[in-house]
Amino acid sequence: MDFKTIRNDFPVLSNQNIIYFDSATSSLLPTRVIEEIRKFYETNGTVVKRGAYKLTIESTEQYEKARIKVAEFFNASPAEIVFVPNESYGISSLLYSLPWEKNDRVITSYLEHHSNYLPLLYLASRFSIELDHIAHNSDGKINPDALSPLIKPETKLVSLTYSPLLFGTINPIRPIVKIAHDKDVRVLVDGTRIAGHSPIDLKSLGCDYFVCHGNIGLLGPMGVGILYINQDAQEGLNPLILGSGTVAKVTVENYKLMDFPSKFEPGNPNVADVVGLGGAINYLNGIGLSNIRTHEVKLINLMINRLTEIEKITLYGPTDSSEKNGIISFNIEELNAHDTAMYLDEVANIAVRSGQLCCHPMLDQFNISGVVQASLHLYNSKEEVTQFLDVVETIVKELA
Repeated sequence: MDFKTIRNDFPVLSNQNIIYFDSATSSLLPTRVIEEIRKFYETNGTVVKRGAYKLTIESTEQYEKARIKVAEFFNASPAEIVFVPNESYGISSLLYSLPWEKNDRVITSYLEHHSNYLPLLYLASRFSIELDHIAHNSDGKINPDALSPLIKPETKLVSLTYSPLLFGTINPIRPIVKIAHDKDVRVLVDGTRIAGHSPIDLKSLGCDYFVCHGNIGLLGPMGVGILYINQDAQEGLNPLILGSGTVAKVTVENYKLMDFPSKFEPGNPNVADVVGLGGAINYLNGIGLSNIRTHEVKLINLMINRLTEIEKITLYGPTDSSEKNGIISFNIEELNAHDTAMYLDEVANIAVRSGQLCCHPMLDQFNISGVVQASLHLYNSKEEVTQFLDVVETIVKELA
């Protein structure tokens, strides 16, 4: 696989002299995905499941074909895949649909993105739910052995990130799921920062719920995410939002909901972006996630090896590439993270993220006010990483 030519598949990169290192916030779209979306609007543009005429039937078929592609990609059943607007919506809609009782407990961590942590805080205030936090090391890795002592009779859920945004650590989710299930506790996994970078087999992983964004890692468009609900965990869930598409029958006194996944997809869905996501899945499958992972590991090693040699650099997260994805967070001594990011952008046209990364509790745990973050994907190259590192060295010499 020639990853140098892959850059040409991404119009933002092929049309501009830019190095894009912010894929943990939003990945770029390949031409194939853009064409899928354009084609849908040019040839159809109708809603799904709302009529008997040809266009809407074809629209429904395209929508459901995308669901099948996503299900196969994650080794799940189509009936377990719910399309949602984004990761935040997916997690909130699930958590608010569970039958909570006062004094129920949830095990989470301080490593969570706000998408996962904020709805838990709301549940704690709204239903008097208690939050227990599992231990992690200084690299953001969770110790599965720390889970069992936290599980109490009132524990209803374990809700954890697969890969925390600050560190990019790949956490041992499979043993965590097993420990929780041995005590009849369900598990929600936030998989946004690992989906599209490494193969994920949801049946093998064993979690009850899995959420990820379509345009972070998966190369899909903004406005669509994935909520996986294992068939064994679907009973007893009451959808947060109801509307057309979720009901089989409505009377003046009552209603009957559709089966999964329709009961969790209210209103007119974002058909075009779902179709685009299906195109992104095809694109990723054509390259192969194992090939993508191998390519990214080479870039991770290059970046970490150089950064550890530069004076006044503080790196966050593991330095072993087998334990992390393509997220590299760091700071330069005496420099504000935003100033470093602005220099990279204005002087070298290198786009990185900076600040608190929508994970304030995580940064507070380590007394970090903000970081510079470079996050990689398949369209990045060795030459780009080398250029980035050269500029970082210049910043240290001239400004730090």
